[in-house]
Amino acid sequence: MAIANLSAPPFIIFTPKRWSGSAGIYALHSLGNNLLAIGCDVYFYFYDLVDHFPTNHQNEEMYFYEDHSENRTAWRRAAGKLPLIDDSIVIYPEVIPDNPLNAKKVVRYVMNYPEKNMHPMRPGEHDFFLAYWKEYYPAKYHFELPILYFDKELLDNRSGIQFNQRTIDATYIGKGVKLPGSFFLPGTFPIHRDTPSTKRELYSLLGKTRFLYSWDPLTAILFEALFCGAIPVIIRTQPYFDTLPVISKLGPMPHARVKSGVDGKPALDFDADSFETLREKYIQSALNCRSEERGAVKEFLGLCLTHFNKQI
Repeated sequence: MAIANLSAPPFIIFTPKRWSGSAGIYALHSLGNNLLAIGCDVYFYFYDLVDHFPTNHQNEEMYFYEDHSENRTAWRRAAGKLPLIDDSIVIYPEVIPDNPLNAKKVVRYVMNYPEKNMHPMRPGEHDFFLAYWKEYYPAKYHFELPILYFDKELLDNRSGIQFNQRTIDATYIGKGVKLPGSFFLPGTFPIHRDTPSTKRELYSLLGKTRFLYSWDPLTAILFEALFCGAIPVIIRTQPYFDTLPVISKLGPMPHARVKSGVDGKPALDFDADSFETLREKYIQSALNCRSEERGAVKEFLGLCLTHFNKQI
């Protein structure tokens, strides 16, 4: 049992309840888990998004978060013990515009370029900016905190079968569905956001896959493919990025690019000889980042409390 951090006010994390494979939602939930583990009181305020606006934040649907193990969590209603918003620090993802809970202390967890959202973020003058990657908000970020997705099944499926024994190529469209010209490459297995339906099935497939072609340049499945021994192939970065984000603790993610032939047999741009060395180095950096995550959350907590104490 963690000893309560008496100097920290409660945290309320404004988030969708269902993870649905989203790395951003996972990061919000995991941030709450880490804050709870270091002694903070943490509550989750669930909402649904319609046209990027929270639709049910008036329903007082707040739950207390309990962590029972690294891979299993439970929720119970926080009846009778809801903290006052004015006495709490509210954490919003960058997709939430304004301040729907009218909190006095607001943390913005910026996990994408805010200008790419459908609506402006419109932060407050005294908000604290936590960035998944500092370049998402370079002018104002206070602390960089990448929270990477890991679970036991991913670690158990590390590498998969030998590359020369793999016979499957796959295509993932993801956010590319919003753009014209995205399609499943001929002769590849189509991966959707909800198919395969479980992570175990997805990792089993990736463990047999040679090349994963992705129209989405920033998605957790690229990271998962690396872990499972596949080679991520990014078909295009535009209009999302001019260059791919590089989290400072990890370095560039090893991947291949399509040079030509996307309608037939793609010609790839990557160095096959050095790829495995780069993959192992990147995976080890990711494991190190994960092991240091709780310490990084403690550092964030200290900076956050100092920031708001200065506003008093």
